[in-house]
Amino acid sequence: MLMHNERTVFAQFNVRLTPRAHLGRGPCAALRVSNGKRRSTWLRPVDAVRFGAVLAILLLCANTARAQTVQSPISEFTSGSVVRFSARGHVKAKGAVFSLKVPKSWAAFEGERPNIVQKFVSERGKGLEMVLVVTKSIPGNIPFGRDDIRDLLSSDGQTEMLPEGATLIAAKPSMIEAEPAGVMEYTMQTQRGAYHIYGHVLALTFFQGRTMVQVQFHVGGMPSDHVRIERQFSDFRPLFELMINSIVFEDKWQ
Repeated sequence: MLMHNERTVFAQFNVRLTPRAHLGRGPCAALRVSNGKRRSTWLRPVDAVRFGAVLAILLLCANTARAQTVQSPISEFTSGSVVRFSARGHVKAKGAVFSLKVPKSWAAFEGERPNIVQKFVSERGKGLEMVLVVTKSIPGNIPFGRDDIRDLLSSDGQTEMLPEGATLIAAKPSMIEAEPAGVMEYTMQTQRGAYHIYGHVLALTFFQGRTMVQVQFHVGGMPSDHVRIERQFSDFRPLFELMINSIVFEDKWQ
């Protein structure tokens, strides 16, 4: 567990990982058509709540008062001290098959909610940096093909998945394993109970079949630590990029 018990953490900060809206109706129903384009607003409530939950945990960790900034975040990774996480066969992966490398010192935790496959937290679970592996199924009644993937992973498509209240830094299409992908970066300040929380997030999105996969890289804490958080994100960006580049679609090249 991150500290004592994850459920206790969520209760303390009055945070839920489940969406506030029903996904079966209204603007959250699916890839709704508006102005001639398919929209991805059905994802936004999930992402917004998840962001608050993650940063609430990070805030709790921050109360342990880290003595100093972790030195050379990439050294462990580049020295080969890594483990490879595979989503193959994981019930929450929803059929997606891929893997990525994570530094050995990052503790792994199973997600308690249906869309969170795995969590990794720096400093053996006591750090302020976190990686989330998230999956989401495209509803079966929604026509979905390569054109839709291209639209969703465009700069505009990713912007539509931005959590409410977030400040977009950049969103651009990319490639991973010679397949379409998208990379989005944003900051967000939100409130959970009496606590104000600030975070910086880098999110890689790709699709396998009708499953959306998002690998989220978080650095967060209290707004008063804004300068430290931004410096820390800059320090960890090279590691996040190495982790992205370590992703392998395990069945693609067979």
